[in-house]
Amino acid sequence: MPTAHPCVYVATLGGQPQIVTLALDRLLAQGEPITEAIIVHLSPAEPRYGRALRQVADEFRGECYAGQHIRFRPLVVSVGPQAASDLRADRAVTGALDTLQTLIRQLKATDAQIHLCISGGRRLLGMLALSAAMLYFDRSDAIWHLSSSDAIRARTAEGSLMHLPDHADAQLVRVPVEPWGHLFPALRTQRDPDFSSAISRRRRDMDAPDQARCQQVYARLTERQREVLQLLVEGVTVQEISARLCIVISTVHAHKKQIFAESAIAWELPLDTRADARWLREKFLAFFDARSEPLA
Repeated sequence: MPTAHPCVYVATLGGQPQIVTLALDRLLAQGEPITEAIIVHLSPAEPRYGRALRQVADEFRGECYAGQHIRFRPLVVSVGPQAASDLRADRAVTGALDTLQTLIRQLKATDAQIHLCISGGRRLLGMLALSAAMLYFDRSDAIWHLSSSDAIRARTAEGSLMHLPDHADAQLVRVPVEPWGHLFPALRTQRDPDFSSAISRRRRDMDAPDQARCQQVYARLTERQREVLQLLVEGVTVQEISARLCIVISTVHAHKKQIFAESAIAWELPLDTRADARWLREKFLAFFDARSEPLA
């Protein structure tokens, strides 16, 4: 008989596609009437993620999985119009949280029962999924971790084996959490339904003097120094900037020193003030966001 409410499997995916199928196999073995599998992933343009996504998709050909009708729906983490390839920058993390919260909120609006597996993909992606679940889940939903032995992980690595029927060394463990949103419904209504837009609005509201100082510093920098500044603001490390811009680390540090010097002049900072990357991010994040947003 059809279930009264949709029963949906949501899983985070990285480079190990077998985690998605091993967890789903065990949910089906428990008798869960799952009709849709939503796989949350980073950009498939990254070869490892693209390969893993294709392997999972192959298991759902014709919307049939293990002899059951289960719809497959991939969901890419996005930052604005672009797919996120990693979660190292603040904006990518915000985009991932927005993606997950929007998904779970929409599913709960249909009275869906959700089984969430947080074992796949980057650990931070699983943490963000857990955070979103705690806001919108109720007691009919469940969060799962796939526990497996080292031998099983080696045996199934990179999707070399996608199924292990009834194997004792690969089992689901339910994560015991109390959903805050269910206990305190006001938490849900206090949150802006579009988190990225809310953050953008707050950033656009930066005070005029700081906006002018940012523009003053930016105008005095070389093109390469501007690139370094923007990457620092995005949370990229010095080592990564060096690799991305094909310059040596000492040159990155030299650019940082000049950026700090111009910032100290613009903000009239005391000579002994230590302006680090966190300070730059705090001051320039809204400035770069405003530059990247289209004019109304």
